[in-house]
Amino acid sequence: MKILHSLATLLFVLILLIQLDLNPIVEATDGSSKSVSKATKGLQKVKCKEKVDEALRQYFKDEDDDDNDDNDDVDDDDADDGNESDEDALENDRTDNQDYGDDDNDEDNDDDDDDDQSGEKASDNDSNDDDDDDDSKESAHENEDDDDEEKNQVKKASVNKKSSQNDHDDDEDDDENSDQPRRSRAHIDDILKVYEIGSQDDNAEQNLIQSIFRDVKRVYESTVKPLETIYKYRQITTRLITDSEIFSKPMILFLGGKSTGKSSLVNYLLGIDGTSWQIPTGAASQTKFSILTYGDNYTHLSPIELAADFTFSSLQRFGEQFIADYIDARRLPINILQKMVIVDSPGLIDMVPTAMAKQTIDNDVYQWFIDRSDVIYIVIDVSQLHLSTSLRALLDQLKGREVRFIIAKADMASHSQIISMFGQLLWVLSPIMSHERPPMVYALSTLPQDNFDEFVDSQETSWLKDLSQQLSGISRIESHIAEVRRHAVRVRNHAKLIDCYLSTFYKNKGLFTFGSSSRQLAADIAENPHQYRIYSGAFMGQLQNVSRYDLPDPGVYREFFRSNPLIDFKPLTSTCSYFRGCPIDRLDVAIAYDLPELVGKYKKLTKTKFEQN
Repeated sequence: MKILHSLATLLFVLILLIQLDLNPIVEATDGSSKSVSKATKGLQKVKCKEKVDEALRQYFKDEDDDDNDDNDDVDDDDADDGNESDEDALENDRTDNQDYGDDDNDEDNDDDDDDDQSGEKASDNDSNDDDDDDDSKESAHENEDDDDEEKNQVKKASVNKKSSQNDHDDDEDDDENSDQPRRSRAHIDDILKVYEIGSQDDNAEQNLIQSIFRDVKRVYESTVKPLETIYKYRQITTRLITDSEIFSKPMILFLGGKSTGKSSLVNYLLGIDGTSWQIPTGAASQTKFSILTYGDNYTHLSPIELAADFTFSSLQRFGEQFIADYIDARRLPINILQKMVIVDSPGLIDMVPTAMAKQTIDNDVYQWFIDRSDVIYIVIDVSQLHLSTSLRALLDQLKGREVRFIIAKADMASHSQIISMFGQLLWVLSPIMSHERPPMVYALSTLPQDNFDEFVDSQETSWLKDLSQQLSGISRIESHIAEVRRHAVRVRNHAKLIDCYLSTFYKNKGLFTFGSSSRQLAADIAENPHQYRIYSGAFMGQLQNVSRYDLPDPGVYREFFRSNPLIDFKPLTSTCSYFRGCPIDRLDVAIAYDLPELVGKYKKLTKTKFEQN
């Protein structure tokens, strides 16, 4: 019985589908053709209604016959009652169709009225006659039209349950089709080992790293800081060492020209592209340093809040107005940021309009971020491989630092073209970079697509693995110790250069040179160092372990000695004591032995911990 019932229902649906196929009628644009099409449509609806009614009668008749065959022991009265109930159901069904038809008929009449009005504009006499015919035919077949519309509603209702279940999925599919499909970010978290954050091993590793950093601070305060104070190194530079430089998390710095893809790369790495918290890109890119750190909530940091963060407290030397105008600091609840701090720099511009000249960022600000960055990426557009003037000047500030290059928008070039670009870029960089080995170069793309060229995919994997390596404990130790060591070398060079100025002063000082004449001689040496061969000749022999390329510009010391007279300083030999020795000797030992040994100490402790586990 259930099988027959299903077959009958299926037959009913098929009839409705046949009826739907008869509905589309090509309507002519002029008034005369509209009346013919409406008449044809009405006749078709009459035939369709007759077919549907016949199918319904046959359906209920077959069902009653099947019930009688399967239930012979049922009383005739019960069978009659069943037949009557079926007929009542059929009658109610038809009544409902008539009710729905009344409402639909109103809509049809409204449509007909609109058609009539348009026909009157074309030809008054013809359209009036046609409209009269249409009205008569529509009124003649009003019930048929109503039933036809009702059957369409019944058909839609038969699939309404299925469509309602899939409404949410359909909406998501529409959203995905409207935009390009997004790539999965699971591989980023896996390669960067985000899942290890907060684990027991991770906590033990962080404690070990902090203990090594405390040793670094002890070496700095006992060997480097004394000479900083004696020779007033803090007044000649902004490149200082504080607790934030020693204990802070790794800082990842992105540099490059305007609209090269820096911000898009950061948005992709953090998974904030397409959100309200993404860094503006393209023409809307901002001329600010975007500092992204970890926080429990999405928050913009005010200048006061940023100054309270010990990592960026030293930015106050550039002024609160600078922080308000050129620093965009945010805290984001993204797990990757628990392992690092990301800084996206404003795009470099070669030709700055006169009206914007006062809005440019000083090189000292770039140097501040460069000195505190553990990993530095220079992003270059795939269509602009040449090095701009501003980028070349920036590379001069990066001397002595390991820099990585990223060719962005790699999806715009083929595999062979990218390989050729690698060679072109290295050729351009060869006379600028001082390293013996070529820099690392990666070709990346941030387009939200699923399928990429295998080469571009491998480039992204290599980039993420290298970044993960730079975030590891050993890389953090080496990076921070290397920065403290570079700072110690700069302090040593500063102290020895001042000692060289003093040696020149005492050599040229006569027996009766004292008082104002002595100060005049010191000022003359400071103003004309080349005349006294301070930076060349025999006096350079006094600067042991000092490269002439590491010395600051003479103009820097000219300004320095104007506010700090040369004769106010003591020679290096005068800073020595019988019990404590010479500060310059202790500094040399720290540079050559103490700081490098801390790296070996970390490796040894890590190996011991690994063996114990």
